[in-house]
Amino acid sequence: MADKTYDVAIIGAGPGGYTAAIRAAQLGMKVALIEKVFLGGVCLNVGCIPTKALLTSTDALDIIKKAHTFAIDVEKVTFTLNDMIERKDNIIKNLREGLQNLLKANKIDILQAAATLKSKNEIEIKGKVNDTITAKNIIVATGSYPTEVPTIKVDHKKMFNSNSLLCLKKLPKSMVIIGGGYIGCEFASFYIRLGVKVTIIEALPSIICAHGKDLSDLLTKHFKAEGIDVKTNSKVLKCEDTENGIEVHLDTNEVIKSEIGLLAIGRRPLTQNLNLENVGIELGKHKEIIVDEKMRTSVENIYAIGDVIGQWMLAHTASHEALVAIDSIKGIENKMDFSVVPAIIFTKPEIAFVGLSPEKAKEQNLDVDIA
Repeated sequence: MADKTYDVAIIGAGPGGYTAAIRAAQLGMKVALIEKVFLGGVCLNVGCIPTKALLTSTDALDIIKKAHTFAIDVEKVTFTLNDMIERKDNIIKNLREGLQNLLKANKIDILQAAATLKSKNEIEIKGKVNDTITAKNIIVATGSYPTEVPTIKVDHKKMFNSNSLLCLKKLPKSMVIIGGGYIGCEFASFYIRLGVKVTIIEALPSIICAHGKDLSDLLTKHFKAEGIDVKTNSKVLKCEDTENGIEVHLDTNEVIKSEIGLLAIGRRPLTQNLNLENVGIELGKHKEIIVDEKMRTSVENIYAIGDVIGQWMLAHTASHEALVAIDSIKGIENKMDFSVVPAIIFTKPEIAFVGLSPEKAKEQNLDVDIA
């Protein structure tokens, strides 16, 4: 590496990281983008893109099955999960290559390595190249990882997380999903439409409970109509391997038998092994990086964006945070407003929302009309 000094060094090449890199380069800054695994982060590799690619396959399957309603006769429909996974993998590969070309076109230095902060201006990198680079400004955009709990062993053979389930190539007969958030619900929508018996277990009173009772009730109604067994107010005590699959024991004294399971109880900010606290970066109770509305951390020249700050863990949110961070570095007035982030859950039916839920609005003594 000839010149190891940068205006901006970004750790993590997900939607936040690569958006920040491109924006900074467009504004004339010298940029390093550090990524230890694959360009594209969670969204491209194990999140938004692969799940939506798979769901699109089931959308097509649904339409074909209803072809007779459009006066089209389809005699035989066949599919395999393996073929759907291969299609998904090809989409990821093509988008990853396109992203790499875009970064190179913007003259961004892509460093495939793990990164550790040595000081507020120095990053030690270990990978294809082992070195230390210097940057006037640093952006941490390392993303998140699936939450796990000691009582449930994720072996990626019978019990999966959302990452490893995307590689499953043989369709199971039954699946139990632990967690009724948007990740668990999207996988439920996918597998039920392929003929898998699906059970959702949620410890709280409702699925997708963070988004309001109306949406939760609507989705629960549709899920039950599709044949998904939704069990709320149910906590998992333990999960045991059996000869033919797993047994999930609930605090309701019920035992759910299934061929495979998915643990989908959320994601955690990925801040380990970065040496953040030793350079003075403040972390929250879930090890998320604390930032202000301009994406600044407690260290003046270090910023954080995306899942790692523990706010809305959405790709488009990370991309907007990236623009705010770069504007902040350049002295351009901009700030992040987390109260108006749009979001969508790609279930059947799809659910979109922005702003306050009716419950949150009432808590603020606002008048609420529901059409």
